[in-house]
Amino acid sequence: MTKAWRAGALFGGGLVLLYAAVPVLARPAAAPATVRPDFDRDVMPVLQEHCLSCHGTSDPEGDLVMESYEDLMKGGTHGPPVAPGRSEESRLVMMVEGRTKPKMPPKRELAPEALSLIKAWIDAGAEPPAATAATRIPDIKPRLARPSPVYSVAFSPDGRQLAVAGHKEVRVLDPTTGRRLRTLSGPSDLVRSVTFSPDGKWLAAAGGIPARSGEIVLWDAATGTRVRTIKGHRDYVYQAAFSPPGGLLLATSSYDKSIRLWDVASGIEQATLREHTDAVFPVAFSPDGKWLASGAGDRTVKVWDVSTGRRLFTLSDSLDTVYALAFHPSGRQLSAAGADKMIRTWDLTGQDGTLAFSTIAHEDAIVQLAYSADGRRMVTAAADRRVKVWDVEKRTELRVLPAQSDWPTALALAPDGQSVAVGRYDGSVSLYDLASGRLQVDLLKPATPAAQTAGAYAAKQRAERDSLPPGPRSGPPGSAAANSLRRRERRERGSKGARRSAPLLDRRSR
Repeated sequence: MTKAWRAGALFGGGLVLLYAAVPVLARPAAAPATVRPDFDRDVMPVLQEHCLSCHGTSDPEGDLVMESYEDLMKGGTHGPPVAPGRSEESRLVMMVEGRTKPKMPPKRELAPEALSLIKAWIDAGAEPPAATAATRIPDIKPRLARPSPVYSVAFSPDGRQLAVAGHKEVRVLDPTTGRRLRTLSGPSDLVRSVTFSPDGKWLAAAGGIPARSGEIVLWDAATGTRVRTIKGHRDYVYQAAFSPPGGLLLATSSYDKSIRLWDVASGIEQATLREHTDAVFPVAFSPDGKWLASGAGDRTVKVWDVSTGRRLFTLSDSLDTVYALAFHPSGRQLSAAGADKMIRTWDLTGQDGTLAFSTIAHEDAIVQLAYSADGRRMVTAAADRRVKVWDVEKRTELRVLPAQSDWPTALALAPDGQSVAVGRYDGSVSLYDLASGRLQVDLLKPATPAAQTAGAYAAKQRAERDSLPPGPRSGPPGSAAANSLRRRERRERGSKGARRSAPLLDRRSR
């Protein structure tokens, strides 16, 4: 497995695009007359081609969003545009045919066959796509030759349990010995995020099936009893976070570009935040629970008012995908990091965020970032297989933890601030002393030594980086698209005389 492929699996749900070998696919052909029209197969491609430029989630015309079946049926300022079973009375059809204003699409006519598909779907009842989606995507059961990657670890508030995300399961360990306390059956496919509520009552795990659905499972943390399963996202859920202080809300981010807020007691969705234009990765509540921060593939960090769902401001300093963020325990600062290998910290004491500090912190994408409970230390983990501890006040690197057996894909600081748990791509988990950086205990052992293939990964990455053209947007760290984009940005910054943040002087990790 190449390093570039592994990066795609880590950040893109495991889907790989082979640009050079696979021809561009044409739009799916219209369904035969004898086949019942389907939204995903017949209608959505038409909307994507002709409508989303004006009716996407960012400032939609008439408040009408057409990015999903649910969005379309919800409607906008003029109400639902679709009347199931009555295409001639549906506002969507009337606008396309010019029988009401505004005319859609505004610049070019919709092809007659495309309009016929939409009308046939409406006349057949305008049914949702869920009934046929499962039959089109085969459910292939993977055979795991080794433990699955650990994408998330979380301490319970009392520090006596450590939840470890796995493949369709969550293992709860004793963090001092590694003894397994219980195993919980989790969401479908890989579990991307595990988290305890601030009061320790709930344990949540988030994941789902890429390109199909997201899923959040909630357990009673004391007994391991499964309380409920929450669904609503149209792609896998990348992260879940409980609101402080009491954990009444659960925020989830997804590859479907949305953030959703759920009432924990009932599992009912309270709000959907949709202003990101690419996959949303990290989410984090401010310590007082009033603000929510999110980072995404659109290279932005957005800060939201939790009570209203209104976006307060956008921080656009990042040069690439944002994979990790965290509020300082004081609530006065917000830090984020990602594919551009930099840590950025914003001052939040004003009306909007002001960039207070930035530095190149790692040699590859930073995938995890966390503060200690006292706010004196920050820990980062990156695809360069390094975990670093930072002095927050002095803004300097203190130490690098011992060499990692594979990519450190997960980390969590103990509530007492004395230790940090690190989970890796090879399925292993270790506990380190934060003050000294020394290994305390290996909680889960790696299956195979990944270091043996490090040279092969690097060689393959260089070959792919130099041979494939850049994509239209940032790819996962290590991918050809991401590397090409970053090379181009470096050239542009150099030509304009822009000054990059100075790298740290202490490079003991080299």
